[in-house]
Amino acid sequence: MREPPPLGRYPASVTEASAQQSAEGGTHLEPPLGTPPPARSPYEWLLWLLGGAALAVLMTWPLVRSLRTAVPQDTGDPLGQAWFVAWGGHGLLAQPTRLFTGNVFWPAESSYAYSDSLFGYAPAAWFGEGVTAAVIRYDLVFLLAYALAFAAAALLARELGCHPAAAAVTAVAFAWAPWKMTHNGHLNVVSTAGVALALFLLVSGYRRGRPWQVACGWAAAAWQMTLGFALGIWFAYSLLVLALICVAVWLRRGRPQLPRNLLAATAGGGLLYVAVTLFMVRPYLEIVADDPAALRDRSQLAFFSAPVRGLLAAGAESRAWGSATATIRETLPWAPEQVLFPGVVAVLLAAVGIRWRGATRGLRVGLVVATGFTVLLSFGLRLWGGALYEPFLLLPGWEGLRTTGRLAFLWSLGLALLAGFGAQRVRDALRTSAFLRARPGGSSGAVATAALVVVTGLVAYEGAPRLPIATVPQPSAALADAVGPRFHLPSDELSDTAYMLWSTDGFVPIANGGASYTPQRLRDLRAQTAGFPDPASLQVLRDYGIETVVVHRDRLPGTPWDGAADRPVDGLGITRDDRGDVVLFDLTP
Repeated sequence: MREPPPLGRYPASVTEASAQQSAEGGTHLEPPLGTPPPARSPYEWLLWLLGGAALAVLMTWPLVRSLRTAVPQDTGDPLGQAWFVAWGGHGLLAQPTRLFTGNVFWPAESSYAYSDSLFGYAPAAWFGEGVTAAVIRYDLVFLLAYALAFAAAALLARELGCHPAAAAVTAVAFAWAPWKMTHNGHLNVVSTAGVALALFLLVSGYRRGRPWQVACGWAAAAWQMTLGFALGIWFAYSLLVLALICVAVWLRRGRPQLPRNLLAATAGGGLLYVAVTLFMVRPYLEIVADDPAALRDRSQLAFFSAPVRGLLAAGAESRAWGSATATIRETLPWAPEQVLFPGVVAVLLAAVGIRWRGATRGLRVGLVVATGFTVLLSFGLRLWGGALYEPFLLLPGWEGLRTTGRLAFLWSLGLALLAGFGAQRVRDALRTSAFLRARPGGSSGAVATAALVVVTGLVAYEGAPRLPIATVPQPSAALADAVGPRFHLPSDELSDTAYMLWSTDGFVPIANGGASYTPQRLRDLRAQTAGFPDPASLQVLRDYGIETVVVHRDRLPGTPWDGAADRPVDGLGITRDDRGDVVLFDLTP
């Protein structure tokens, strides 16, 4: 027997709901997930997005005050990722047929694929030029990633029957899940909005019989893939599992006739998703074909796999639990990728939400099973000797993912939905409380709303980071007229991300680069130029095609190139231009 929905929230019958959907311009697709899909204002999405943006500004304060000069977390990956965002827009307009041949890691043909490309944010790069614009753009996209995740999760919860106050709990629990705190320097990892948005559009489209929503759902999934494979591959397999479940249910119910317009939207959207995936994966396959070492080896996977105790450790940035869980966190081999604290309030609400009768038992059980199973997968090779995780390494693409803790982006969505169900159950209980309704003025509704505001605040507090704000190093004015191709010294993973950012001013070719994959050619160049300037290193640089070597005085101490700025160049056939903070060496004859 179907469990009845809470009173006062849905149409009196499925027939009435169907009529309502027809009036909205859609055909109700039976059977729904629990209660009939609730009516929503056509502008509700905008309110959620604005609310998400306001919360993002608040949770990351004072980042918004330093958009021109600072980035979140540190000056490592964010500077390199600012280049990736900038190059996506520049390359799409300047050289669309050679998009993946960036100006960094020169003369590599596929440098845009040396890390998650963040190509989905490319349109943002059509506004503004140069280093300052790249920093502002990165910060705004960072805030947008959180705002979109908030709005998308809220809309998904609303589609599954939650009141806006309960949906806000889901939105906060997903967008600001505690595990994200240590990834605020990884834009590709905190960009989870496409996951919730795709699921919302697909669920809503199929339930309401709206082909355009179905097509948009697949487009949102494709957009998530363009942000990177770090999450995109796992989400692709999640969609495949959901599709197989839908097919199995359809077969079990006797293969009922399906609306042709929905089938057409599914086919078209699916083809778009596959086409985008193939477009994104091609250069990565070429890199692996040229250098098999680009694949993650088993030792890396074993090291980065999250221990089970990672569930009890929050990041050091956590306002609520950072200090309290420090002892556990310090035992983790690599805490930034292994802290998986889900939040106490969210877990308690999820436990309550398991029994919310506004959703079918199948949906609730499915969420519990999927969430629990994905949590177990998050432990990678550290759980049961890898017996659970090992078979998945046979799947295409899976073997390239080394940080299993990032699977939290999936189970945190399941947990957030269950937490929203729990909040809805609390609200329903308070609104129907005989004690509260008997009080003068019938305050049960106000009490229920106030209670959920408090609960939402508690969930937000558990996800609130003490976000480090890092000042961006500014390029020297001396670089303005330095010709390329260039090689900056010193060269290492950290320094090179700054050079990548600076190269957005004109996108002059540079041999430097910092990303998930470093080609052997750049490693050799670094090793062979340790004596610069000397005859051997100059020959290597000329063979490489470098015309200008830029030596940064303030970065030299403690590196293999210490002293390179002041070594004699007599008889070497090069010229040195000492400009104070940098020294330019012209290698051209």
